[in-house]
Amino acid sequence: MKAVLLIFLTILGLALSCKGIELMHLGTDVDGDGIGIQFLGFEMADSLSEQNIPKAAAAFLAAGVLLVLYGIISALCLKRPSERKK
Repeated sequence: MKAVLLIFLTILGLALSCKGIELMHLGTDVDGDGIGIQFLGFEMADSLSEQNIPKAAAAFLAAGVLLVLYGIISALCLKRPSERKK
């Protein structure tokens, strides 16, 4: 069960990182007042102003990197029951 959770968190972290990178590439080159941000089918921000796009990109990227690191570190620390010392 722990392995499934770790895989889920790692995949979620990768998706968050990809969204952050996508927003960084977009930068502030948008038409109008701002953009709407959707993540995994949910609308996160209806109208995000141009000046807040880099902040949102950094937040998505940071959350993604932290989840991926947590998944990797937890997977390395996860031991099978037969390998545990009694």
